[in-house]
Amino acid sequence: MSYVDNVYKNLVNDICANGTWDYNEDVRTHYKDGEKAYAKSLFGYQVKFPKGVVPLITTKKVFTQTAIKEMLLFWVYQTVKKEDFDNWNVKIWDEWMKEDGTLGESYAAQFQKGERNQVVELIKGIKENPKSRRLMTSFWDFENAPNKALQECAWATQWDVRNGCLNLILIQRSVDTALGLPFNWFQYSVLQHLIAHCCCLEVGEFTHQMGNVSPEQVETIITGAMVGVSEAQFHFGLAQLSTQAYCPSIAQFRALCVSGSWWSVDEAWARACEYTKDRNKNKITTLAKYALEQVEHLITMGQMREAQSQFKGVYNANLLKAQVSGKSPASAAPTCSTWTS
Repeated sequence: MSYVDNVYKNLVNDICANGTWDYNEDVRTHYKDGEKAYAKSLFGYQVKFPKGVVPLITTKKVFTQTAIKEMLLFWVYQTVKKEDFDNWNVKIWDEWMKEDGTLGESYAAQFQKGERNQVVELIKGIKENPKSRRLMTSFWDFENAPNKALQECAWATQWDVRNGCLNLILIQRSVDTALGLPFNWFQYSVLQHLIAHCCCLEVGEFTHQMGNVSPEQVETIITGAMVGVSEAQFHFGLAQLSTQAYCPSIAQFRALCVSGSWWSVDEAWARACEYTKDRNKNKITTLAKYALEQVEHLITMGQMREAQSQFKGVYNANLLKAQVSGKSPASAAPTCSTWTS
């Protein structure tokens, strides 16, 4: 995994290990079926991405185009109109739109106050007074809170210029780790690059200061994906996962759980050797048979040590691919391309 993937994994692990549940509390958020959306969370968490690191995780899909479009709609075009979002095929705000077809006084509506514009003032300040400690923007507006479709989650930025680099702190009151966090990391990094380019500066450090940090969507996603998986299968999947330097998607983890008992490489080699002695009596899995076929010429020449080494290489290279694709140990014999693609 990348540096960014590990930062993300450590945060999720910290929530799981040290977070607290808000069960039986009067929480604001609800699921579509009306159930209260309880969450396990931490309060107060900070991550830093050094210069040269783009905070884009690779262990889950991030919709980068939508992230960039949303950032441009708010920060460049400074619009909160559904019509503009629809024209850019950005649908993530549809359920929050007010009856007038806008987000009300939320987000970009806060940039323009009278004759002054926060983004214009920010860029002017970076260029003309780079050592200022007031290079900030804020969406927070207590008086207009009732007129907002949603109180902003990522609500403030602070900017800093030093050693020819533009550094950014993003301040966020509420963080949905499973869904919104990777999205926010990437889009604010892109914003940092745009403003740095506009001000003829290099991109520096990106710091994310988080308030309430929770994986709100995780429980729902996992519960749905694991329907039909028994407790024994679940623990089997965990055991399989612990032997691999691999971070699967939820769907791939489910496939591991129900994939059945695969032989270890040593067991596969031992059974393959027995199979060569009596192919009618002894049975082996298709994966073991495929690996054996790749080294039978070496066995014929008596090069058992080399045959064993190559067998293990072929078997291990294809074992995880077979598991996460949902194949069973007794599936039909594959073609070469099936296992080696």
